[in-house]
Amino acid sequence: MTKKEAIKALRESDHCFISADGVYDLTKPFGFEGSTYVAKANPQDFKGLTLWDNDGKPVKEMEGQDASVIATEIANHLGLEYKEQFGRGSQLRTACNAIEKAIA
Repeated sequence: MTKKEAIKALRESDHCFISADGVYDLTKPFGFEGSTYVAKANPQDFKGLTLWDNDGKPVKEMEGQDASVIATEIANHLGLEYKEQFGRGSQLRTACNAIEKAIA
């Protein structure tokens, strides 16, 4: 995967929880491994997290990272400035914009 392909995929992952393998695939082109943690599903909670395995079945926990965190980690790794945002989607877009501008 190229840097441009990674950012395109990341931008399309708005409000997504990315598996540990996906985090590796998205950050590898930038020369580092992004952080992960084990998330626990809470689909009954308001705005709760629902996790799915590769077969589309719900799972109770999964190692990975939020897409917006991956984008900010890449931007920080590259030493880029971007505006801090409150919402995950806004933060993802702001960081991706900075990264796309830097790698263009």
